[in-house]
Amino acid sequence: MLTSLRLRNFKSFSDQTVELSPLTVLLGASASGKSNFLDAIRLLQGIGLDLPLADVLRGRTEGGRGIWPGLRGSAEEVARGREKVFTLESCWTLGRQVLTHEISVRVGAEPLVEHESVRAEGLGVLFDTPAASLKGWDGLAPGSSPSTSKRARGLRPSNDRHPARRSLLGQIEHHRGRGEGVRLNDVVEQCHALQQAMRNTISLDLQPAHMRGYAHRSLDHLGTTGEHLSAILHRICQDPSRKADLTAKLSALYAPEQVDIDFVETDLGDVMVRLVEQDGTRISARSLSDGTLRVLGLIAAVMTAPEGARILIEALEQGVHPAQAGLLVQILEGATGAGGSQIVATTYAPSTLQALSQEARGRAVAFGRRAGTEGTVAQRLGAIPGIEALLEKGAETLFSAR
Repeated sequence: MLTSLRLRNFKSFSDQTVELSPLTVLLGASASGKSNFLDAIRLLQGIGLDLPLADVLRGRTEGGRGIWPGLRGSAEEVARGREKVFTLESCWTLGRQVLTHEISVRVGAEPLVEHESVRAEGLGVLFDTPAASLKGWDGLAPGSSPSTSKRARGLRPSNDRHPARRSLLGQIEHHRGRGEGVRLNDVVEQCHALQQAMRNTISLDLQPAHMRGYAHRSLDHLGTTGEHLSAILHRICQDPSRKADLTAKLSALYAPEQVDIDFVETDLGDVMVRLVEQDGTRISARSLSDGTLRVLGLIAAVMTAPEGARILIEALEQGVHPAQAGLLVQILEGATGAGGSQIVATTYAPSTLQALSQEARGRAVAFGRRAGTEGTVAQRLGAIPGIEALLEKGAETLFSAR
């Protein structure tokens, strides 16, 4: 799980650290930095996918088809103001191991890694490029970065050099047969586990217009815009217990009228979801409201997310009635507790915040601007004095710039 993320000179952030929990709700006025924070997590996902930094920032296309969308603002506006280097420092809990990854990127015609390191709690530095402990290194060679696999137990620095166009995480390889091979291979495994955790991110941009059609039942992922919704729901419903769970969630959201789910199926294996009401009326995806389709997409994403995945959701309650949004938040909070997924969601609705448990509400993060402070300021609600009394008076005040 991603437990904290420090952003320095990244978009609207000058220097802020945000702590994350299994369900983290981000709130704040428009342009307060919520989407910029999600962009930072997406950037780490691109690093985990081992993409060149230019592709991570600007996007990647193969054969005329988009492979990676890039970040808003591309490489030209990712560093704050006139800064040329931004830094992301992320802390991860992977099983019993706690790892801290730090990467500084110099933007320009070709973005390059200026510095990168990984530290393991109790073990020290796994690699650092370059580091003060590496006496003799005097900066980057053209197009490459010096690296080390130094450990507290005495693993010597190496003289390997790697292209600086992408993260070192995907470039470290096993070196069996060398004197320190066992220790180095342990370092490699830790770094590759971290890379896998970074890429295990699902960024949702659900578009109801893309969710109304048929989808082939063999598809096993929802799709960024939810275009494979019917296929994923069909897959869920092949397991009676999972279908009952899905139906119970929908019944809670839409009252007893919604009692079942079935599908229109073609001879070619395409399927389209239908909701069945108490009187037998069947409503296909073509006729479902935008809000209902978004709710179906969110629930399907949570129910099918790989173990340990992070799900990023912008405008959680978009198109959903406030009463239903509150129930949806409770469903998502329950899923993170039981299923091991991590959800990071932005909101602009006070009802969403009020629907959270007291514990999750205290871990929500308010973004805003503050006079005399550079850039976005992020603060956990639980750290704001008198927050519960403030919420009783009306959560709307939290959505103004702080």
